[in-house]
Amino acid sequence: MTSLCNRSLPITSTSLGRWIPWWVASGQQQMQIDRWLLTDAIEQGSPQPILRFYGWQRATLSWGCHQQRVEVDGDPLVGCIDQVRRPTGGRAVFHQSYRDEAELTYCLVMPYRGTANRRQAYRELCQFLRLGLASWGIVLDEGSGIPDHAVHYSQKTSCFASQTAADLSWRGQKVIGSAQLWQRGYVLQHGSMILQPNRPLWEKVLPGSSQQVIGLAEIVGQPIDRAALMESLLKAASQYFGCGWQAQPLTPQEYEASGRDPLWVSP
Repeated sequence: MTSLCNRSLPITSTSLGRWIPWWVASGQQQMQIDRWLLTDAIEQGSPQPILRFYGWQRATLSWGCHQQRVEVDGDPLVGCIDQVRRPTGGRAVFHQSYRDEAELTYCLVMPYRGTANRRQAYRELCQFLRLGLASWGIVLDEGSGIPDHAVHYSQKTSCFASQTAADLSWRGQKVIGSAQLWQRGYVLQHGSMILQPNRPLWEKVLPGSSQQVIGLAEIVGQPIDRAALMESLLKAASQYFGCGWQAQPLTPQEYEASGRDPLWVSP
C-alpha cells in the first residue's frame, strides 16, 4: 500500500485544506451543502481542497442526478424514508440514519488539473480512502472499469447492486460507492462508506442491493469507531494530497447560503 503515496496528483497546490467536522442533517440539507461548496469554490476561485464527513438525520434514499426514479416497496417502514436527488450521477443509494452507525459519508471538493479521463480521476481521488483503510489492515481494490460492466451498472436501480471504476471493494464485495460532479476545473466527489448495513431493511427499500455489499465492521469483526475512522481518513488525506487540514465548521451564513443555492434540483 505504500505505492499509494507515490503519485503526482494534478490539483492546485495549497499547504492547507479545509476540513468541515462531522455534521448531521437531513438528506436535502446535506446535498445542498455539498453542491454549494462546489459552487462557492468555483466563484471564489479557491485553490483550497475541502473535505467533510457527515451523517444522515433520517433514513434516506438518494437518487443520481440523471436517474429515473422508480417506485419503492410499499411497506409502511419504507414509506417513512426520505428521498432526495443528488447533484452527482450514479444510481440510487440507501442511507441509514446516523444513529444506526451503518455508514460514513464523505465529500471532497477541489480544483483538479489532471486527466479528462474520469476513470483515472476516480482512481486518483479515491486513493486517500484506500490509504486510510489500509492503516486498519483493510486492503480495498479498485472497481471494475470494463465497459460491459458499466452497461450492466446502468441497468441497475441501486448503486450497490453492481460495481464500476468509481467503487472500492473488498474481495469482490462493494464497500464504498462514489459519484462526481465536474464544473469549470473543479470536482465534487462524494460517496458512501458502508460500516454495518441493515440487510433486511436494504432489501425492503432496494431489493437485491445488499447481496454484493460488505461493511467494514463485518471485515474486521467488530463495531467501527466512527471518530477513529474519520481521524484515520483525515490523516491519509493529508499524506496523499500533501496538505494539512484546518478544522473549520460551516458558518451560519454558509449554511443559510447553501439552502438558497439556485442550482439545487429537488427530486
